[in-house]
Amino acid sequence: MGATKMPVSTTCENCARSKVRCRQNADSPGSCDRCRRLGKECTYRQAGRRFDGFRKDKQIEALEAKVNELMASQQSVIVPPDTAQITPSRSADELTPRGDVIEQQILSMETADYLLGVFKGRMVMHFPFVVVPPHTAAHHLRQEKPFLFLAILASSSCENLPLQRRLGKEIKEQIAARMVINGEVSFDLLQGLLVYLAWSHFHSKPHRYTQFLQLAIGLLIELRLDRPPQTTTTKTALQWKSDGSSNDRVYTRKSWGRDEQRAVTGCYYLSSTIAMLVQKPSSFPNISVYLEECCRSLREANEYSNDGYIGHMTRLQLLTERIDRLVVSHELSPYDPSPAADLYVDSLQADLESFRRQLPFNLHDCPPLAMQFHAAELCLYQIGIGSTSEHLPGSTHTGPSTSRQKELSFAGLHASESLFRMYLSFPFDYGLGLNNSQWIQMGFSLLVACRMVLANAKVDPQASGSPRMHWLEIISQLRDRVASLSTARVDQDSERDAFYGFSHRVSRVMSWLGSDANEGVHRPRPSQSGDLNPGAEMPEHANFHSLVEPPSFQLGFDMNSDLDLTQDAFFAAALGEMMGNWL
Repeated sequence: MGATKMPVSTTCENCARSKVRCRQNADSPGSCDRCRRLGKECTYRQAGRRFDGFRKDKQIEALEAKVNELMASQQSVIVPPDTAQITPSRSADELTPRGDVIEQQILSMETADYLLGVFKGRMVMHFPFVVVPPHTAAHHLRQEKPFLFLAILASSSCENLPLQRRLGKEIKEQIAARMVINGEVSFDLLQGLLVYLAWSHFHSKPHRYTQFLQLAIGLLIELRLDRPPQTTTTKTALQWKSDGSSNDRVYTRKSWGRDEQRAVTGCYYLSSTIAMLVQKPSSFPNISVYLEECCRSLREANEYSNDGYIGHMTRLQLLTERIDRLVVSHELSPYDPSPAADLYVDSLQADLESFRRQLPFNLHDCPPLAMQFHAAELCLYQIGIGSTSEHLPGSTHTGPSTSRQKELSFAGLHASESLFRMYLSFPFDYGLGLNNSQWIQMGFSLLVACRMVLANAKVDPQASGSPRMHWLEIISQLRDRVASLSTARVDQDSERDAFYGFSHRVSRVMSWLGSDANEGVHRPRPSQSGDLNPGAEMPEHANFHSLVEPPSFQLGFDMNSDLDLTQDAFFAAALGEMMGNWL
């Protein structure tokens, strides 16, 4: 390696002798202002380094020799081409983004402006926990919060499937580079992850919802958003330092104002709704008191129109968790009703009704809250699906549990129908804005309703025809509405959109429920035309009703065997099949 070039002093010799400040002008790089004004020759001398003995020179020489040795050994190593192809690797530099999606010309700024408008106008009402101010333009958001900018573009581009899947892959690459490789912790990443999770069903499989949710919760904890910006504690802090406060027990952190309060409640909403619906444990920290404080602050500030709904959504979800905890803690078996169980159910039913009455607006004026409320009702009323063997014709079992089961079943079917009727009353493109939790709420409601219809049919087979036909009509309308959201476009992996898969799963439920009453627990026969290929092209003018009969459920057990399909084993398998690995 060549000799190290010595740096030049920043002060000329004339100014140094006069002990005055040497000012240089960019227009005259060869002379300083003082020498040019006085007409003197301006010369700069090389800046010498402080003598640190010969030890530093020897260290530099040793390092240079080591670098030369490594470079020589690297050139002498021959990598077989086959081995390089079998074990490819990507360095941290390669994982670093090559520039954002605008610089890569994946889309233009005009398209970005349009997609940001779609997010503000159609999507934020379904997930009011990440808000972009109305006056914020796309170019400003791109500079201030680049990851949130990318997540919004990916979530709002559902009308262009190839673009949306491309942007979704870009999000995963940025998460890998910024969080896993570089260990970045930022509020921009947290907001972007929340948006990505809220509409994760739009992106390519596997979705790995739980893993990405844990990243969001981890960011929330690392940023200390699980507590107020100022906290008084008696604990001894090891890393969280006092910010110059005279009181050593008062600790402060950076605050993002009401944006962070929305993010905290949004992270809780995503974690809790999924945990309750798909029976997975929630790892969100127990900060219910602080959640209520965030909701109260947002309601009082009333910065945006949807801020007032956040408190109600959070309070309802806390009530739903109470339903789940009480059922588990008191071991309320759905198949063994008891007077104690009835008391708990009555108490929770009263709490739900009280919540509804105390709303300062009509429940259905806020569709996201209404869907959440009806799903909470079904979480409670599904315990009325009792063991059908106790109530089969000719059974000697009598008592209040039979009438109680019918009462809860009727209430559950009414809640489920209210949810679907509300969705069907909206414009056809309304479903494009629904978040992932809302789609799972609809899948959950559909399966609970089917369980209740089957349970009632086993209790009273003679009266089962009319309710079954009624629900077949509702499911048919739901199938057609969801199918209308699907397009014929495919992504680079020849995969169709989420609505295509969901609509066909609704058809499977419809085929199963519409089978003969005496064989309601049997698998419907596959269509003679063969199964649909979910990756195949479908002409945009094709009529959904003209398609071949969709394939039956693949639940992992023989449906022709003597099984009670109202049991939880069936429900868990059916919910996973219904959502098609959305989680």
